[in-house]
Amino acid sequence: MRQFDLMGKSSAAHSVKASINAKRLSHAIMITGEKGIGKKTFANYICSLLVCEAGNKPCYECVPCNKIIKGIHPDVYKIYPAGKSETIGVNEIKPIKENLYIKPNDANCKIFILYEADRMNRFAQNAMLKMIEEPPEDSYFIFTCKNSQALLPTVRSRMVNIALSPASKDEVYALLENRMPQTPKEALKRAAELCCGNIGLALEIIEDEKVNRLYEDVENVAKAVCDSDRALLTLRLGKYSADKESAVRLVELLKLVFRDTCALNAGNAELLSGCAAAEQLSKTCGGKACLDLMVACDRFLAAIKGNANLALSLADFEISLGKAVGR
Repeated sequence: MRQFDLMGKSSAAHSVKASINAKRLSHAIMITGEKGIGKKTFANYICSLLVCEAGNKPCYECVPCNKIIKGIHPDVYKIYPAGKSETIGVNEIKPIKENLYIKPNDANCKIFILYEADRMNRFAQNAMLKMIEEPPEDSYFIFTCKNSQALLPTVRSRMVNIALSPASKDEVYALLENRMPQTPKEALKRAAELCCGNIGLALEIIEDEKVNRLYEDVENVAKAVCDSDRALLTLRLGKYSADKESAVRLVELLKLVFRDTCALNAGNAELLSGCAAAEQLSKTCGGKACLDLMVACDRFLAAIKGNANLALSLADFEISLGKAVGR
């Protein structure tokens, strides 16, 4: 028997299950959260609740539940971004229009899941709006998205939002240990500490050497800032002068480290980044310096978003980090 991993989502799971038992579940649901937080898993959990034949749903053992787990249930339609632009347009939502008013095959309902719904263009959103305003009694729509603000206000207002929360470090470690019993415990512990409660990211840290090196560089850049080690700072940042995606991710993670430094200065011991250098930084950087470090991150990210030269932006970022700590 395989169950969906709902660590950190027990409150949301209980709420959805109670709504289904009371026959009050909204026909349009939006699941929000960052990449890797478990949006797809939670969407499958809702599907199992809706199609399960057991008294205590979901049982994960009946035929419908197993079809959900295997991704082959005929009454669940999955829509993904497509094309070079990786968007959801009117062509992608055609299967919804074609099947919305057709009776279900196996279950008592039909479920339409739109993954990365924040990548729907305006035309697709307007077409979806007409369908979610007055859906058939036996139809449910589930949107997963990272940025709900990318959806039209008229679409958002007709959906119930379920915001997924990160799991605790202990929960992530327990899940990793269960999934990867052969992996060294130190590697599991490090991934659980660095992933900020994001199970998908924890798996990436363990399985993807590139991601693993990225997190090592986050630690090293933070230490270089703390120790005024300009050579190490130049070396670590220079590695990303031709890799825009990784450079952005590096700075996003550094911003979390600097946020932790601010939190530690304010007496909050909970670290979001899991970076040990944050504690060292908090002993050498005051509140203003911490804020300036975060501003430096924001400036870099804004520049890259505006298509600024990556190598020059990294050089400017390096200078800004030094100025922030007065070195």
